[in-house]
Amino acid sequence: MTIPGTHDSGAIRGASPFKCQSMSIRQQLHYGIRFVDIRCKIVRQELHIYHQFINMRTKFSQVLQDMVQFLTVNPSECLIMSVKEEGVRHNSKSFEDLYDKYITQFGRNKYFYHRATIPKLSECRGKIVLFRRFNVKKVYKHEDEQKGIVVEWEDNEMSRSCGIVMCFYIQDQFNIGDVDRKWKQIETTLMEAEQQTSASSWFINFASATGLMKITKLLQRLTPRNFARKINPRIIRFFTTKYKEKKKNKSPIHRRYGTILMDFVTPELIYSVIKINF
Repeated sequence: MTIPGTHDSGAIRGASPFKCQSMSIRQQLHYGIRFVDIRCKIVRQELHIYHQFINMRTKFSQVLQDMVQFLTVNPSECLIMSVKEEGVRHNSKSFEDLYDKYITQFGRNKYFYHRATIPKLSECRGKIVLFRRFNVKKVYKHEDEQKGIVVEWEDNEMSRSCGIVMCFYIQDQFNIGDVDRKWKQIETTLMEAEQQTSASSWFINFASATGLMKITKLLQRLTPRNFARKINPRIIRFFTTKYKEKKKNKSPIHRRYGTILMDFVTPELIYSVIKINF
């Protein structure tokens, strides 16, 4: 399966270096986004959505409410939510406890798939698959106590993380000042995912980036929006071409391209990714 997602899904406010989306999370889900990337920070014993040090003026509880409401109306759908503590290297116990509190409040067993293994679609319809990017201090032996699929990678890297039963392939090179080089990384990861046949492999492919680009002797900062304007049309062309090839060859094989996390998504962009599944 190929899954459209957003990078820094709640970053809808702030100056250009910090704003990554123009749609609210509710709108993103409506148009077909199924993987959301949530960055939280503790503010007065509540979790708020942040991008670095910028408060997006949205609470984590609102994100969960929007997602649960979506699943209530669309019970055959499955959502994936990555949660990361923003701006903290060594995660605090209080973040872990607050996270637990919110998940329990919104229906831990009813609306969340919180095991540490990649589920089949039949196992997670009507649920939010938890994808954890923060450390925990407690030891959870029973699967019902687990807090989601765990994967870690270094910032600004292409990496592979394999456990006993699953492998993650991550392309997250974001501090880069060259649009063509960034696209090459995205495309290479898409093609690697296409060739992968193992159901226990998950490709996470970030189409987002920022950085300094050299123009003659000057340096110009490329914001997330600048990159999206160049990268998103290439994503549309890639999937449109693949879709046409698939229909022309009448191939019954559904190629998988992993999860693509994008900035400043549009309905056209999202649909170009979704339709490759059919």
